[in-house]
Amino acid sequence: MKSHFLRLALLLLLAASMGPAAAQTQAVVVDLGQAMIKLNGTWLFSVGDNARWADPGFDDSGWEHMDLSAGPGDTDGDVGLPNYAPGWSAKGHPGYYGYAWYRIHLDVQPLPGESLALLGPWAVDSAYQVYVNGKLLGGVGNFSGTTPIAYGYHYPTFFALPSVTHNSAPMVIAIRVWMGPWGAAAPGSGGIHIAPAIGERDVISAQYHLQWLKIFEGYVVDTVPALLFFLAMVVVLCLRPLERGDR
Repeated sequence: MKSHFLRLALLLLLAASMGPAAAQTQAVVVDLGQAMIKLNGTWLFSVGDNARWADPGFDDSGWEHMDLSAGPGDTDGDVGLPNYAPGWSAKGHPGYYGYAWYRIHLDVQPLPGESLALLGPWAVDSAYQVYVNGKLLGGVGNFSGTTPIAYGYHYPTFFALPSVTHNSAPMVIAIRVWMGPWGAAAPGSGGIHIAPAIGERDVISAQYHLQWLKIFEGYVVDTVPALLFFLAMVVVLCLRPLERGDR
């Protein structure tokens, strides 16, 4: 993305523990041009599950902070996904599985007539739903039953966002995550590993397709050696009738 298209003022999210005077969490200011912003800084986080936590007016000033930033060169170790951060088990909640929520407040400053979109979290243990200003936009997994069903680990998602103006109230993104018990023992497991991104809709759409291409590329690298061995086996089986005495 060309950086000269991006006018960004990203203020530090004030600590929830500032004191009693902080009645509401202050919003991160995002001034968008024809580009996108990765939301890989500090989010508000709480284990447990409560439908009220999707409400943009909910007072989350008492929640803990969860940094979704990854170290230089950190990947998932599987298909090579970049910007991969450790999960909640490495950040104060070892062995925990079940529900947890992430929230962030954004003061979005779009260009006139700009349509925005959200690139969902790319790698999540194990299923999630995305709410924007209290409205469920979608997610990965099936939450209709008593226990959610996880569909996949690497699953790019694209969400069109409602229109905003310079006079709009801060946008609140809330992500409800569920991890199954199978992931509790894995080091660094739990929740969001690759942060979402917000930006101009066409740019987010292009990045969404690049994510699928990256996943395809990663699995192709793993598949090629197996395919070559299979083809070698086919060649041997085809030659065998010609030289029955030559093992």
